[in-house]
Amino acid sequence: MRARLLLPTLALLTACATTDTGAASAPDEPVDTAADTARDDTGRDSGVDSVPDTAPPDDTGDTGTSPDEPELWVYATFNLQTDTGRLGAINLVDRAANAGYHGLVLADFKFHLLHTELLTESYPTNVRDVVDYAHRRGLAVVPAVLPFGYSEGILYEDPNLAEGRPVTASYRARGGELVLEPGVTGPDDPGFERHSGAAFTAWDWQDERVVADTAVSHGGAASARMDAGSGNARVVRSLELQPHRQYHVSWWMKTSSYAGFAQVTVLDRTTGAPLTYGSLDPASTQDWTRYDLVFDSGDSTGVRLYVGVWGDMRGTAWFDDVHLDETGLVNVLRREGTPLVIRGDDGTIYVEGVDVAPVADPSLSATFDEGHAAPVPRLLAGTRVAEGARVHIDHYVVQRIYGYQVGACLSDPAVDDWMDANLGAVADTIPQPDGLLLGYDEMRHVNTCAACAARGLDAGELVAAHVETSTDRVRALWPDATPWVWSDMFDPFHNAHDDYYLVDGDLAGSWEGLDPATRVLNWNIGNHDSLVFFADRGHTQIIAGYYDAGDGTAAALRDLAAAEGVPGVRGLMYTTWGSDWAELEAYADAARAAWRP
Repeated sequence: MRARLLLPTLALLTACATTDTGAASAPDEPVDTAADTARDDTGRDSGVDSVPDTAPPDDTGDTGTSPDEPELWVYATFNLQTDTGRLGAINLVDRAANAGYHGLVLADFKFHLLHTELLTESYPTNVRDVVDYAHRRGLAVVPAVLPFGYSEGILYEDPNLAEGRPVTASYRARGGELVLEPGVTGPDDPGFERHSGAAFTAWDWQDERVVADTAVSHGGAASARMDAGSGNARVVRSLELQPHRQYHVSWWMKTSSYAGFAQVTVLDRTTGAPLTYGSLDPASTQDWTRYDLVFDSGDSTGVRLYVGVWGDMRGTAWFDDVHLDETGLVNVLRREGTPLVIRGDDGTIYVEGVDVAPVADPSLSATFDEGHAAPVPRLLAGTRVAEGARVHIDHYVVQRIYGYQVGACLSDPAVDDWMDANLGAVADTIPQPDGLLLGYDEMRHVNTCAACAARGLDAGELVAAHVETSTDRVRALWPDATPWVWSDMFDPFHNAHDDYYLVDGDLAGSWEGLDPATRVLNWNIGNHDSLVFFADRGHTQIIAGYYDAGDGTAAALRDLAAAEGVPGVRGLMYTTWGSDWAELEAYADAARAAWRP
């Protein structure tokens, strides 16, 4: 749901995270995020030079909505550290107020850094300027807090707080080091060198639009070329893997006037379930570019490696030098809830700091880069590990979703400490919000680390317990503010079910942790059953619609259609991931005209 929203924050993280110890360290100067916003985040000139000294009279942040009209909200994302972002938000406040909107859900990644020293001194002032101005214009403000689906804000300070997955890696003691002893290396023709005419003889099969190209290659004398046309263009190889091991896939890709959905992915050979969730976004025309993807095999012992383009494409794409190799300790997590055990073939347990130097990934950061070299454990003087001995390291690692998404652990006490510190800083900056949006959204990493497993809860029970305690924290600071949540992780017709990404267990029952007073932002667009489900549980709902559809009138009519006859649906939210405010007024006009209380 939020892919386009979060991508800019990765540039911020990359610019500021330097790690020698496995935790993100603070930069020498406050975070300069001017590069986040080269223009007004509304996508147009703000037309505002400063916060007006006076505003149209309205002294309340309450929506004041009667049942005869819909509540209208705007999902507003801005980089409020810059004047451009601040003035862009103020401009949006004016447009929203003039169009009859009732409030803003205000989101900025840097809300999650308010308790740190990483922001400029002007940042809290800028936030207060926007909130105060919105209130003076009669708009309610609901800040977005607690990012438990997209947890960069938590992991920026300590990436070890990510939810980890258990794996094992095997090593041989050689020359004072533990050298990885990989069990799998493949495919056996990574460079597409073996072919008969257009067909690759060392791969299992290929779609018709995949051919061997002997004129263009990255290495060797050939590559796999995908030409423009309809239907899939992929080449596939079956491989044997070991369960619960970490694997690294790398490949090179070149394009010419290309447009399409390219992917390198690994599926379980028996169930067809994906083991990887990569994301490729190549330029339309680019020279050979390397890509990396790290995943763990889970319970799988046999997989199919797919390389190519899914669906229709334009132009030409080439792939070459596709390698899948076992690795270990890449983005290894070190905290009490992700224990690391070093054991010999005979069951001997070796001790860090005595037999083996403390193990860490020096490249670990909140971006969880997958292209760096695996750390090499070092043996200490006097170690009990004999030369040539085989050693296994059980540990926990991170697996990114779509190249950037990682969720935080729901059970580590340090995450609780982060919540207390951050919410306290938010309260200092926004003392009187009209609600708080809790970031339980697309939570794809849940219940896999030892800390979570020790609680003996299914995934849904774990999420329910966590959102309940988060609600208590919010109410302790803001007794009169209404908690809000996105719908998906509490919706059995959306994401609250079994077999969801890297979640261990069934997410059913997560909704039991929601207080009936919690307002639901329902983005299961067009699903009447979803709306009825939350209505039957006593929740008021706002439909989170639009999604850059290009036609605000049609989007509002679509978004309202499924809500007919459902009690407790109070209105709609204009939601844009691309700062597309062009249809703001049309969406509001159509929503009011079609509203049936």
